[in-house]
Amino acid sequence: MKYKGIILTIFGVLAAVLLAKQPGFHDFITSLSVLGYLGAVLVGVFFVSTFTVATAIVALFYLAQVQNPFLIALAAGFGALLGDLLIFRFVRDTLCEELGSLINKIPYFRKRHLAKLIHNKHLAWFLPALGAMIIASPFPDEIGISLMGIAKVSPARFALISYCLNSFGILALLLIAGY
Repeated sequence: MKYKGIILTIFGVLAAVLLAKQPGFHDFITSLSVLGYLGAVLVGVFFVSTFTVATAIVALFYLAQVQNPFLIALAAGFGALLGDLLIFRFVRDTLCEELGSLINKIPYFRKRHLAKLIHNKHLAWFLPALGAMIIASPFPDEIGISLMGIAKVSPARFALISYCLNSFGILALLLIAGY
């Protein structure tokens, strides 16, 4: 099927929106707090998505009330890494190729022009740096991950960056909230 990745992305967003609007979904995420640090790992997976980040933050606040906030941040950071890696592999391996194919059909945006812009030596550091800032923030990671995937950051480097920045971002949220 042509453009399978783009179609899956659209359906994934629609499914996430519908799921996030279900009344029991919020209760499910917050109930993961009874699992302790394992619950923090599972909540961390939800921390990376646009549609589940708010609920994940609430669950992390619940967890931080009964567990060590530093350990919660480390465990949730690992869960966030798992979620980010799924998105990263998909963006880097599937979505970039399909979007490149679509962009190549637009005369002004031929792939070579876009490639020159992305791999410009003056901008080569910008996409990964911007992506890292987005991942470190409490904002959902999809855009930051996409920027790092487009910039062809290696999976090992991405994993290290993702884990450190997500753990730090979660810890910062917990400390700012007073836990």
